[in-house]
Amino acid sequence: MARVEKTSLREELEGLKSQFERLRADGKMGQDSCALFQATLMLFELLLAVFMEKRTTKNNRNSSLPPRRS
Repeated sequence: MARVEKTSLREELEGLKSQFERLRADGKMGQDSCALFQATLMLFELLLAVFMEKRTTKNNRNSSLPPRRS
């Protein structure tokens, strides 16, 4: 499985946001498309926060486990 870097995903997401804002500012997206794309961006932000930035502190139950691979 390919390794995914958090910074590359963040950069890609920022690029998509910029492209979306340009299209929206130029009037090339309808209201429905804008709403759908904004919801999708919010979902991706949430997924990044949950899966890529989650930190688990060590305790008695997990201190012997190896680090989780992303």
